Amino acid sequence: MLFVKNVPLYRKASTKILELIHNGQWEENVLPSEEALSKMLGVSRSTIREAMAELTSQGIITKRQGVGNIVMDSALSTKYRIDLKLDFAFMLKEAGHQTKFIQSYSRYESMLFEGVQKDYLVYDELLMADGDIAAIFKIHIAKDALTMEPEENLAKSNFFEFIFDYTNEIIAHSIVFFEASLADALLATRFGISEGAPILSWKEVFYSIKDEKVCHNRIYFNPRIFKPTMLRNSFEPDEINGGVDCEVYPHLDDYQ
Repeated sequence: MLFVKNVPLYRKASTKILELIHNGQWEENVLPSEEALSKMLGVSRSTIREAMAELTSQGIITKRQGVGNIVMDSALSTKYRIDLKLDFAFMLKEAGHQTKFIQSYSRYESMLFEGVQKDYLVYDELLMADGDIAAIFKIHIAKDALTMEPEENLAKSNFFEFIFDYTNEIIAHSIVFFEASLADALLATRFGISEGAPILSWKEVFYSIKDEKVCHNRIYFNPRIFKPTMLRNSFEPDEINGGVDCEVYPHLDDYQ
């Protein structure tokens, strides 16, 4: 299946604004007015407002009365932001790494997942960064979701196209569960770390537009290379600890 993606005009505008920011177009980290940006980019003010709303939601700019739209360098310089994009290879490329995937042949395995024993089509992936393993993926696709059987040595360059081609399902969303793990002997060798060292992993469950589970992945991140981050913004005083009781003790050990 060939996915055709039309990029909205406001997103093109926000991309151009980011490019100008990175090129040092504006001093003191304050953007021009919406009217000035509209004329500069040749788009409507409503398109600029949408672009600014997107950049604000990403924490890249913040608006202050009497000052205008301010660029937040801390948000711009933060790498591996999973709140923006879950394309890990793209994140590594943005950080200056040369990347590629190495995949295993696919195979069938029976496993217990969330209390249900099922057969899965399974394959493994190594995400490489400058010749080192940055992350390890293990992909499980429910066998009963397959409409045809893929060749075991098929290269799956686009995960979502592969899912559609072989299950006729379109992924609507996924839910991620973060988990702490300890590196076993194999992970320690692959990541170049000590056995038993703490590593971040997550389980990701993918749902179809019918809200049915289609597949799930397990991912392990190399702590030497890949440290996922997330930006939180729009903190309002009345939204913090709203309505929650707070007790105070001289020492927390006093609390029983």
